[in-house]
Amino acid sequence: MEKILLRASGIQQFVSCPRQWYNVHILGIKIRPRAASRAGTSLHKASEIGYTEYLKNKQLAPVQDCVDAGIEEWRTLFKEEEPILDEGTTSNDIEKLVQMGIVKYYAEIMSNDPDEVQGVEERFELMGHIIDEITFDL
Repeated sequence: MEKILLRASGIQQFVSCPRQWYNVHILGIKIRPRAASRAGTSLHKASEIGYTEYLKNKQLAPVQDCVDAGIEEWRTLFKEEEPILDEGTTSNDIEKLVQMGIVKYYAEIMSNDPDEVQGVEERFELMGHIIDEITFDL
């Protein structure tokens, strides 16, 4: 049985277009990511840093630590595989948007009521196999 790494966005992709999901996750056909999805992953990394610190010490990580982690994630993902950028948009433009998004998220959401946080999103694997349709053993 083959292991499949599946994120929430992968489930959303499966629901919206099962054929594309099959091509990517089963056949291994590479699809170049869009900048927005990479920016979203960077924001997730920033929130992971902030909330993990809160769960350990009951104090959010400083906003700059979250920004630094998010920007580092963006740069790493960009180097791994340059995402599709809208015409006239540069990596630096997206990086600035990632930074502004993290600061806004931190101020308006993370700082609001961190006691509501019960855990941090983690990556996990599902064991999957195909029998005329896609099924998973959980």
